[in-house]
Amino acid sequence: MGREDIIRQFHADNEPHDPETGRIFTPGSDEHLKYNEFVRLEKNSRDIGEPDELIKQINEVVSAIKNMKIEAAFAGNVEQEELLEKKKDHARKKINYVLKNIEEYILSIKDLDKLKQDKESMSKQEFNDKQTLAENFRGLKHDALINDLHSAIKFIAFNFGKISDAALEKWQEEQEKNGLPTLFVERKKFPKQVLCPDNLNIRDRKQITAWAYQVYYSLSKIK
Repeated sequence: MGREDIIRQFHADNEPHDPETGRIFTPGSDEHLKYNEFVRLEKNSRDIGEPDELIKQINEVVSAIKNMKIEAAFAGNVEQEELLEKKKDHARKKINYVLKNIEEYILSIKDLDKLKQDKESMSKQEFNDKQTLAENFRGLKHDALINDLHSAIKFIAFNFGKISDAALEKWQEEQEKNGLPTLFVERKKFPKQVLCPDNLNIRDRKQITAWAYQVYYSLSKIK
């Protein structure tokens, strides 16, 4: 059952209830909390954008990086051409890490939900032990997604994006200080947050979850 199906299931009537039995969820119960969580998730997802829009943004970034060219002043410079190909490859890997983490994070949520559904088939201690492991695993996957997303956005923006002169100068100084070569490319104007819509707060874990859900159900459309 997909996220949308679950949301529709909970939204059969205005009153939070079990659609099979008609039982009204007790305020504060697990069912009631889960209902509220899906309502919040649906709202955040609507605010963030439709899956096709989010996938289109990612695909446009991938395409732009693939077609990046060296600045005219460095045309024919072998070192710059080789560096460009390395940077392109690294950027694509970073994007793939993000997509892989999206899938693994959402699957960890699904696994935790399934565990809760199977609660009655195991002892209390067994359930508590498995729940602790599952929640810890979900948290690790969430952290990995957020860290890799921030890393990918920064890498793409500073290596390929049009940024302020001050930011570019500072970045080039850091590259030189660390003994790293600077890439001179025809920079592209990317969205403010590169892979994510501008209205997404990438510091908000819940918004990242909503964005991940939206992208997850359209991963097959990533080029």
